[in-house]
Amino acid sequence: VETAPGGLGSDRQPNPGLPRPPPAKGQQGIVPATVTATNIVARRPEDVDVDPAPDGATIWGGRSPAEISRRRFTIAVIVGIVVVVPLFLWVLWDLWSGSLNPLRAVPYDNFYDLQARAMFHGRLNLPPGKMGIEAFIHDGRQYTYFGIFPSLLRMPILLVTSSLDGKLTAPSILLAWMATGLFSSLMLWRLRILIRGEAVVGRAEAASFGVLMATIMGGSVILYLAATPFVFNEDFAWSVPLTIGSLFALLGVVERPTWGRVIASGVLIVATNLNRTPTGYACVIGAMLVAAWFALGKGR
Repeated sequence: VETAPGGLGSDRQPNPGLPRPPPAKGQQGIVPATVTATNIVARRPEDVDVDPAPDGATIWGGRSPAEISRRRFTIAVIVGIVVVVPLFLWVLWDLWSGSLNPLRAVPYDNFYDLQARAMFHGRLNLPPGKMGIEAFIHDGRQYTYFGIFPSLLRMPILLVTSSLDGKLTAPSILLAWMATGLFSSLMLWRLRILIRGEAVVGRAEAASFGVLMATIMGGSVILYLAATPFVFNEDFAWSVPLTIGSLFALLGVVERPTWGRVIASGVLIVATNLNRTPTGYACVIGAMLVAAWFALGKGR
């Protein structure tokens, strides 16, 4: 039986008795190269073929671009904050004193506690002589010129114990520092969304966010305030997160006005005013500008 060219028999199957022709020149290595390229691509999730998700989003390696962006941003800001924690706690609790004291305080350190005790009795005036030259007198009564917000924070604790009177300044500054990290991160993310929209956060951009947060939390005046935990620095420490939080909330109202965002901005602005009036006035002016923006029909 005659065989067809290429060694095929009458049933068109290869004849094992005949040698197979070598691959044509230029075809050698195509399959191995393809396999190698496929393996390389599979190791890079950002280059994997994308499939449309049911809701219209694009899935990259099992995650949507929005999920990838949030994850990278969250990790970056957390790392940026965490690397500063040891330095901040050392400055707040130790500062070359030779021992760690989470309740470290520097006189004057009890004004907010005195104010909280007075408010328990339904009054704002303080016992005579307790504030020294920092008191101002009206109708024979002595008052403090500090805001009552830090006193309000102390009241749940002072309601059940008196052993911590004059010892809550450092914990309050630490809480204010944590609030600064929270509101700074939220503000940074909201600004990023408004400026760049749904663009995926790259690794270099995420790293820059982490560096920025580390700079805010450990390379600004906040660290200086922690070095001297007394009432004069405590109100400044709270002014920072409350102002940032108020601006964050106002920006949210401009972005997408809802009753929830309006109420949140109102609460934060009131808290800012109860803490320190200059920063409180600034937030009130900002709220008035936002209201004027909507009154002129510029808002959504």
